[in-house]
Amino acid sequence: MKHRSNILISILPVGACISKNMKNPYIRLSIILLGFGYFTLTPVIAGPGVATLNVDVVNTPNVSVANTVGATRTVAVSSGNMTVGNSPAAPVPVRDVDNPVRQPFTFQQDIEIPPNIIGGVSFTVPANKRLVIEQVSVRDLEDRAAESEVEAELHTSTGGQEFRYYFAATPSVYWVASSQVRCYADAETTVFVGVFRDPGVFAAEVEFNVSGYLVNIP
Repeated sequence: MKHRSNILISILPVGACISKNMKNPYIRLSIILLGFGYFTLTPVIAGPGVATLNVDVVNTPNVSVANTVGATRTVAVSSGNMTVGNSPAAPVPVRDVDNPVRQPFTFQQDIEIPPNIIGGVSFTVPANKRLVIEQVSVRDLEDRAAESEVEAELHTSTGGQEFRYYFAATPSVYWVASSQVRCYADAETTVFVGVFRDPGVFAAEVEFNVSGYLVNIP
């Protein structure tokens, strides 16, 4: 109130001096402006008794993020199926848990097989691995004469039991016995590939091929 009274005192003499000229419109306008300026320029000072107000936002605000935000979250599915709606342009990487990382496997060896016997080759599956055989082929490398009977066979062991598979060759000068298979051989077991030819014929140079893949055994 001290500051307000000082301002009023300073204004009153001016009003007394111009009271005689109140009929002048410019003087009346000046007095109105002085009064308006006084009330608008009077500061409001918050004292100790003024309380702090809390402002709550009732509606949900929209927030735009200009930069890309990376987020990682693990989703646990207790039961049922989960559908992922990614587009073909952004496929989801998947891994077959029943087929761990496959390690390509190939085996090739040439030997001379005398007549009247079952000749062949063998190899051992590496430790801590399981061999899955997908292709077996046996073929004659020498041009002599057509053989009327040629039969190839494959021996594997799984779970302590031996299994044998047979496939015949097409009779010709260069005969070939080949087959796509799905056979398994346990770690550190022996795989044998052999061939039986016509009795009484000459020796032959034979090529053996086995291909597939290895998987790790936990």
